[in-house]
Amino acid sequence: MIAGGVSSGVFRSLDGGRNWTKVSSNSEIHNCTTIAQDPRPGFQNIWYYGTGEWSGNSASLGSPYRGQGVWKSINNGVTWSQISETNSVFTSFDSPFDYVNKIEVSPVNGHIFMAVAGRIYRYDGNRLSLELSLPGNSTAWTDVEITTNGRVIATIEGSVAEAGVFTSPTGSGNWTKLNDPNPAGWNAQGRIVLGIAPSNPNVFYALYDNNKTAGANGGDKEADLWKYDLSTSTWTDFSAKLPDEPGGNSSGNDPFAIQGAYDLVVAVKPDDENYVFIGGTNAYEITNINTETMFARIGGYKNNQGYALYDAGGIEHHPDIHSFTFDPQNPDIMYSGTDGGVHKYLYQIF
Repeated sequence: MIAGGVSSGVFRSLDGGRNWTKVSSNSEIHNCTTIAQDPRPGFQNIWYYGTGEWSGNSASLGSPYRGQGVWKSINNGVTWSQISETNSVFTSFDSPFDYVNKIEVSPVNGHIFMAVAGRIYRYDGNRLSLELSLPGNSTAWTDVEITTNGRVIATIEGSVAEAGVFTSPTGSGNWTKLNDPNPAGWNAQGRIVLGIAPSNPNVFYALYDNNKTAGANGGDKEADLWKYDLSTSTWTDFSAKLPDEPGGNSSGNDPFAIQGAYDLVVAVKPDDENYVFIGGTNAYEITNINTETMFARIGGYKNNQGYALYDAGGIEHHPDIHSFTFDPQNPDIMYSGTDGGVHKYLYQIF
């Protein structure tokens, strides 16, 4: 296992997370915002990590932590070197690679897709190509995911024509904007994150910031959730199923809260396209998004009556959810990355 933190570096475990060794050099950049492994057989020793936190971190929310591009390992994370084409000056904002939001690797050809500040880049190992961008030097949250057949899906936040949800069969040109025109009820006002269904390359989910406020006074869900089916070119709005627990609202806790999109993630169980996980301040799951009424809390704060930590099973789970990763050998095991570390979730027992 390889894990990273915005204010700590990159760490490696050989025993399933019981013990960790820091593998990013003390002379290198210490923040890590995204990690990706080359999924191709024979190339799985290759890993990448990106640097630069667009919204700061839990120690200083709202204060960006600049990075220095993307780093690569060819020995399963033991040592790392910078991809020189992504180098930037750490002390000032001079490059979109100061803030790397997401890295994904194509399972078809190993091309690296980098969602950076306001842009989506493709790197074939020799040349860096700009695939999508906002006009001028505008910056924004971005995201990228790749299906099992190599289709690339990407997002850029904002309301201009160059923003939204896009797809390309290979990620090399031929991009189509999928929310053009916007479906009725679509209200993306900020960051948009993606979760693909590994069992069905035609299906993905988009979770976005709607610029509303949860809590005792407003009581609004701070995000919307949509499903897209590439086989039918249709959007389905599942926002009504986002959590809004009974018993009263709780600022930054319930209804579904995302801290200005600092905490925002959606993921799909590898063997079930309808089993969906979302993260904001808290972690939630819905076992069948078509038939179940509402997402259920599985982490973060204990409930919507206060701010004690979630502790089902006797193990505390920290709020502020940033990533979900599934065990490649067991679809019934998921790992969460939060402001409080890495947790393992065996969700078949709940």
